Amino acid sequence: MEGLNLVSTRRLGDNLVLLSPLVGEDLKNMIDGAKEWLNEIFEYIVPWSLEQATGNQKVRIHVVGILLHIWNPQCFKNMVEIMGEMLSVDEDTLNMTNLEYARVLIHTFFTKIFAQPDV
Repeated sequence: MEGLNLVSTRRLGDNLVLLSPLVGEDLKNMIDGAKEWLNEIFEYIVPWSLEQATGNQKVRIHVVGILLHIWNPQCFKNMVEIMGEMLSVDEDTLNMTNLEYARVLIHTFFTKIFAQPDV
């Protein structure tokens, strides 16, 4: 268990966490050495693959082309609701600091649209 302080954790969305080793460490060996303890914390541990990609993500998007007379949170909510639930609007957007785009944080289930670039 002593090697686990050399592991970084990052939230992936939903109930998934990415475990990654610090430079030069072998994550598999660390996990094997602490399996009993890790099984108390995690439901399961598997190597990451695209199939493990979460179905829900928090995504900050920029909404461009909004006319000044409709610049308000309800308009932003209406524009992004097809992609998911609006969670918040950036403070600069609310204060109209930059009218080039609105920055909106959404909770979306369209992970694959955002995660897979055209190759």
